[in-house]
Amino acid sequence: AAYSTPVYTKRVSYASLKASYRNLVSGAQVGSLFRYDIAGRVTIPDRSSSLVTLINKDVEGNDILYYITENYDNIPYRAVRYKNTSGYVLEKGPVAIYRGGQFVGEAIGGVVEKNATAFVPYAREGKVLVNLTTKYENEGEQLLSIWHGRVNIEERQVNKFVYAVENRSGDDFTMYVRRNRRTNWTPHDSKSFIFEKNVYYIPVKVKKGKSSFVIKETTPVRQSYGIYYYKARNILKLFVKSPDLPAALKKSIGEVLDIYDEVAKLRQQMSTIEGSRRVLREALDDARRNLKVLGKTGNRDLRRKIATNISKLSDQLTKLNADWVKLNMEKGEKERRMYTLFKMITFKKK
Repeated sequence: AAYSTPVYTKRVSYASLKASYRNLVSGAQVGSLFRYDIAGRVTIPDRSSSLVTLINKDVEGNDILYYITENYDNIPYRAVRYKNTSGYVLEKGPVAIYRGGQFVGEAIGGVVEKNATAFVPYAREGKVLVNLTTKYENEGEQLLSIWHGRVNIEERQVNKFVYAVENRSGDDFTMYVRRNRRTNWTPHDSKSFIFEKNVYYIPVKVKKGKSSFVIKETTPVRQSYGIYYYKARNILKLFVKSPDLPAALKKSIGEVLDIYDEVAKLRQQMSTIEGSRRVLREALDDARRNLKVLGKTGNRDLRRKIATNISKLSDQLTKLNADWVKLNMEKGEKERRMYTLFKMITFKKK
């Protein structure tokens, strides 16, 4: 059997469509209830139900593209956007949709609060494709406090949602992108956005062909770091340059940073010596293996040469060990001094 999509050719004017839904009911608030009064008789067959027109008002609305980010689908919907200015809460129910005087589809609309904006999708628009990628960044670090040897900072975590749109329909559209609202996350450049209780909508002009747009959300994140973490040192280096910083605090932080630089140099020297020690230990192990292979008899000259080399390598390693230990002791003294000074520093942003 062959199936085809029905084509509705009969057109109906807006005026006649509105007239066909004549308001038959008046209502009034009665305490915590709402009473509806039907002006005329309504016949309802047994074991059936009927719909009665309660409201017949014009509201602001238009035909748009509607993309629901959380559906993880790259095809948007054709939808009706309208604002409920009827003065009533609209309950969930069927919605018939006409465009250009023709019936184009129907859908089930959800509950719409007074003055809320609602979207009723009625068809998929396969000629438009949307692909989403997300970029994660951090920006805007600021110092909150220094307490007990910890640097407490606030940085702004950034999510950038990049929407790439391919419009093959041949027409320009307005597309509304729906995103869930996340606790403590703030959308940027949001003057044109529509915010509802748990979601928000972004209107975007979609031109023919390929285009893209970015939605940026940020949230403040508090972190606590020790002096050895690079972010702590970087923010302290900037902080100590502040002209409004008290002289005593500037001196204390400057001294801590100076000692850290000295410790860093000692660490670098120790790392260089450690590399040389590692090479000498490998050379000693290799020489001892060679001596073991030769045995205790024969090859006297070669054994004497290897033994002499082992003695020299051992002397060099002994000296390097002593140098490494001296540097390590000096580093330990400076680190203890640095930690003691740093724990004495107290600062809190006003």
